[in-house]
Amino acid sequence: MPTGATPPPTLVEPRPRPTPPRRAGRSVPAVLADARLSLRAVATSAAFLLKVFPMLPSRPVDWVTARPVIERVWYPTAHGLAEGDLYRPAAGGSHPGLIVCLGVVPFAVDHPQVPRLGEALARAGFAALLHWSPAMRDLRFDPGDAGDLALAYRWLTERPDVDPARSGFLGTCVGGSFALMAAADARIRDRVAFVAAYAPYSSMWTFAREYRQRHPAAGGDARALAGRSAHAHGVHPLDD
Repeated sequence: MPTGATPPPTLVEPRPRPTPPRRAGRSVPAVLADARLSLRAVATSAAFLLKVFPMLPSRPVDWVTARPVIERVWYPTAHGLAEGDLYRPAAGGSHPGLIVCLGVVPFAVDHPQVPRLGEALARAGFAALLHWSPAMRDLRFDPGDAGDLALAYRWLTERPDVDPARSGFLGTCVGGSFALMAAADARIRDRVAFVAAYAPYSSMWTFAREYRQRHPAAGGDARALAGRSAHAHGVHPLDD
């Protein structure tokens, strides 16, 4: 090569990219099993919604599901035995349990919508215990209600026809807030699979303040009321 001449470029062949490992496809039985679970969830939800809303046509649900069994039961609370109605499927076996707390409701416990809710839950496959707080029935706020809900849950999940691994709470309005606090109770918190809270108070401060304004005879500072209710059960209330 002449002096001062530019050497020819060295050609470097690109290194081949490694082929990523192929992901193993899911087996047909696994896909069918997931599809069956999804369809079952859709059917369960449809059965519940059709039965719980009186304006919807629900007669087809009666054709494909058995009439639920309604048991009058007694279960423990901090104030002794409480009486309640347990709605459960007629079929044998182990069913997911559900403690239902409707909170402060404007109608009586014998309102037609109450058994309609219990029947809808039972036809959807739940063993549902409707818990009525004496304090809430009297339009009062008692932090001890969360502990009573926890005791009711423990009693329910110890029944042989209830599966504790699939059991939980359903609460509406302030009942949803108490259901969340009950689920944090050390006696049951490791055995609660879910909490369904419909329109609960997101802030116990707000709840206690509104309660204090509506019921001044109860006495007590709003933040103190909220703190006793929430911290006693391991729940940290949210600030506004």
